Amino acid sequence: MKLQNIVMISSLSLLTLNACNKTKSTKDKVKAAAEVVEQKASETVTEVKNAVADPGLITLDATVPHNELVANAEGLIEAKGLTLFTKIEHHKGAESIGEELNPTTLLIFGNPKVGTSFMQEDQLFGYALPMKYLIWEDDKGNAHLSYMPVNVMTKEYGISANDKVDGNITKLANEIINSTPTKE
Repeated sequence: MKLQNIVMISSLSLLTLNACNKTKSTKDKVKAAAEVVEQKASETVTEVKNAVADPGLITLDATVPHNELVANAEGLIEAKGLTLFTKIEHHKGAESIGEELNPTTLLIFGNPKVGTSFMQEDQLFGYALPMKYLIWEDDKGNAHLSYMPVNVMTKEYGISANDKVDGNITKLANEIINSTPTKE
């Protein structure tokens, strides 16, 4: 058993004992202990879900619909001299099999000169490249742009971070979000 798990179980046991000692009847003690266990278990599950679902991924909220955000992103990617390799419209794939999916578009883009420099340090970094922006619409109709920062990926592969490239990808994402007109 990992030390972290042992510490968590020990802490939970102490919290449970403290809750029990503050009450008078056995029934109250059991109820108090159950409440502490339920609360701490819920907090732990939430922490684990957040860590798994968001391992460094950044999501920005848009002020325009999905289709406008995609068009704006395509235009800005090309205007910056980057290569837009492909656009994958996951919602259209879902439609092709008779299923429904909120609008979800993956833009795959990059700069071979920059990508090559990373792969010269570790060729397996090619698995993480090219860069990707996921533009998606939630159940309320709001559009978002999600991406993985370059420095999060370089850390994962143990290669040198590049703050300039990381900053450029973040700046572009913010330009895409901020250069669109607001909803009326």
